[in-house]
Amino acid sequence: MNRTLMGLVALLIGLCVCPSCGGKKYPDGFPKVYPLKVKVIQAGAPLADASINFFAEDATISKWAVGGTTNAEGIAEIRTQNFPGCPAGKFKVVVKKTVQEGGPQNAEEAKQMREGKEFPPVVVREMVSKEFGDHLKTPLSIEVTGSEGNTVPEFDVGDAYEEDISGTLLGS
Repeated sequence: MNRTLMGLVALLIGLCVCPSCGGKKYPDGFPKVYPLKVKVIQAGAPLADASINFFAEDATISKWAVGGTTNAEGIAEIRTQNFPGCPAGKFKVVVKKTVQEGGPQNAEEAKQMREGKEFPPVVVREMVSKEFGDHLKTPLSIEVTGSEGNTVPEFDVGDAYEEDISGTLLGS
């Protein structure tokens, strides 16, 4: 009995010491990644809730999704295939932020709408200039070397911007 208990304790300690054992496994061919946070500013202030995508110049890493979403301070932790970190390489940086107003805001309201309740029309606005949202046109780029350390590269997406894109989403 004592040996069984000791064996379980040893196993638990081993799992704690070896976090990769039993944790998420990287997919085959997954590149080495490095911790990276970036900051996005617009009109001199942090831009919250923006999506950031990195488009690799190197074809061997371009198959991996790299990006993040900014927090209230405009900072995003960059992730690769949802694993923390970014591969080394040169990337074009795309920044997008859309805001939706009107329409149902949750599952209960969607159910109410199906049952006949009316809601204000849906309005979708793009909050970052289109040039930053196109990986072929964006002026933003970064070279990740793996030695960034505690630096937080900053990307400026220009002046405040707002464009109603509601009609373009429906093809009208």
